[in-house]
Amino acid sequence: MWAGGPHHECQRQRHQQQRTATRLSLNDGSILHDLASGRPCTASCVARLSGTRCQGIRSQENGRVVSLERYLKGQGPGGRAALPPGRTHGPEGPWGPSDVTLRPVLRADGRGPFLAVRLLRARAGQQADGLALQAQLLGLLGVLLVHDVPLSLRSLTAFTARPSQPPAFQTDKQSKREPWGCGFPLSSAWKDDMRRAAPWKPLLHGVEHEAAVEALAALVEALSNIPSHSLPLASLARGDAGCAVLFDALARVPLQADAQHRARADALLERATEALATETLGADLYDGFPGIAWAVQRVQPPSESPDADPLTELDAALEDFLQTRPWPHRYDLVSGLVGMGAYALERLPRDGARHCLEAVVARLGELAERTPEGLRWKTQALHVEARLRGEHPEGSYNLGVAHGMAGVLVVLGGAVAAGVARPAARELLEGGWMWFMARRGEDSAPARFPSRVDARHEPLTWPRRPAWCYGDPGVALGLHTLARAVGNPAWETQALALCREAASRWQDVASVLDGGLCHGSAGLAHLYNRLFQTTGEPAFETAARFWFRQLLSVHRQPGQGVAGFRILERFDDGTEGWTDHAGLLAGAAGIALALLAAISPVEPEWDRLLLMSLRPTSLDAP
Repeated sequence: MWAGGPHHECQRQRHQQQRTATRLSLNDGSILHDLASGRPCTASCVARLSGTRCQGIRSQENGRVVSLERYLKGQGPGGRAALPPGRTHGPEGPWGPSDVTLRPVLRADGRGPFLAVRLLRARAGQQADGLALQAQLLGLLGVLLVHDVPLSLRSLTAFTARPSQPPAFQTDKQSKREPWGCGFPLSSAWKDDMRRAAPWKPLLHGVEHEAAVEALAALVEALSNIPSHSLPLASLARGDAGCAVLFDALARVPLQADAQHRARADALLERATEALATETLGADLYDGFPGIAWAVQRVQPPSESPDADPLTELDAALEDFLQTRPWPHRYDLVSGLVGMGAYALERLPRDGARHCLEAVVARLGELAERTPEGLRWKTQALHVEARLRGEHPEGSYNLGVAHGMAGVLVVLGGAVAAGVARPAARELLEGGWMWFMARRGEDSAPARFPSRVDARHEPLTWPRRPAWCYGDPGVALGLHTLARAVGNPAWETQALALCREAASRWQDVASVLDGGLCHGSAGLAHLYNRLFQTTGEPAFETAARFWFRQLLSVHRQPGQGVAGFRILERFDDGTEGWTDHAGLLAGAAGIALALLAAISPVEPEWDRLLLMSLRPTSLDAP
């Protein structure tokens, strides 16, 4: 028997039971399920959720422990109401949404980290917001159910009271000053995931890594020797500006860094910027002056001083252009409002960028069609591709990232996260999300989301292949990106489920015919790599590596095209043909960028151009 007698032995057994229950509640999630579903839950369950130092939720009157179920129903001990009728406290009240917080805790002896769950108690004269607590628990449950693999540190921060502030690591000594804080011992897998959350890591190893390095070297050599006259000068998607982004990325990677890469990037960018003075350019992101400015911002970040910033005048010109009302042009990423919004997001926090983004949100608000199912944006008939106008004489509703509403939602999410025109952007985003999610197809459909919906009676056009520009992979990643940016756990749960489905649903690999970013294997490989780096889920790692193998073994034919890569393009007359394409969006430069991201430890910030990621911003921005 344990020294100290029967009383101490009883204490030791109870303590051991509590520790065991704590581990079980983390492993199987059953306690969380009981809490969130409103099933009868005693104070001991709350203690098991929150650890040995937390004894449940105490009433504001006499400190007695009450069950969580009764607490959520607004009842104190003996059935007396803990919340007077009609009286609650919202986010501005003393209890708001922070009744439950999560934080990683590192013990003083270096062991851990632990997952700390803190329940705040109601004090005399104050009312606890039971609905806020319930929402927090549901959010926590959603995270545990969605993440079949361990949570990342970034995932945890989404459920703290202030998502913009990452939770600080603290010792047991610091934790003891918070009587309601306690730690769960995490498995080694959880610890590994928390370490992996922040930095970008190489995806490919061994033979796959060697093949990628060899292909990348061939691409870099070929692109270094392409004659200048063979590229459209004024194009981020197809010309010098996009190639400058590639060589800038190479110069940023330690193992690839070379003075020649930096010199090459500067020379390409200088050649592209000459077009600003010599050519008449539109306001398209991918083929107009905002695209060249985006490349300048990426390759040669200007001074923070407006007087020394060469892009200040371009910002002003774009802002003036965005005052056009009613808006007669396209709204999409490639050549419309969404692309201008992506440029503005890259330029924040400069005043000119903020003004441009505010104007983008305003114009999108004016274009939005309000329906009982939510908000939608119409592609007018004159903006429908010429080959499709016969099918859509009154226009259509495009759901893709490149030309449709998925791109709209991501830019609106970026505006909300950055605090720019937040009330208007949030209202548009919520309405757009509702309409968009209502378009999900049945399990028997060719894909989860159609490419287009006709403006008359909603016949659906389904994507021919999985891709970034159209189809489930690009759409799902965009939805996941915006959900994380705005800190909406319910949306993130839905989007992550779509991402998982997209990673496993497509079986017809023969439908992907080339290797470009836009609609080829490099785009699929990179977007799944982005998802893997963000979530740590093995399914995305598997999908990314599969598509990189397709890129290198199927879509690369040495001796052809640019370093073995040819691109299947659709021409203005509707026909298709193979081309030796050097550009970023669909050609060799984009393939090289995807390969570089797969073998290097440097995060590929260039993919913000494709709305695959958003710049980190504070949710508490003004």
